[in-house]
Amino acid sequence: MEKIRLSESAYQDLLHGERELLSALPDVDNAEECGIDCKEIRSLLEQKLDQTRKIKQRFAPIPPHE
Repeated sequence: MEKIRLSESAYQDLLHGERELLSALPDVDNAEECGIDCKEIRSLLEQKLDQTRKIKQRFAPIPPHE
């Protein structure tokens, strides 16, 4: 049985989502420096980033042969 892989388009969407999550981290840092409790937001961001990392490891498209 062949391993399930993301399409190149779906993988690019995943990478875009990962960049969006990563770009939110500095805003969370800044909010915390202003005394705003962001533990729940940070936890959700970290969970989604971990989930994204696992999806990339297990379902990345196979690179085309040259």
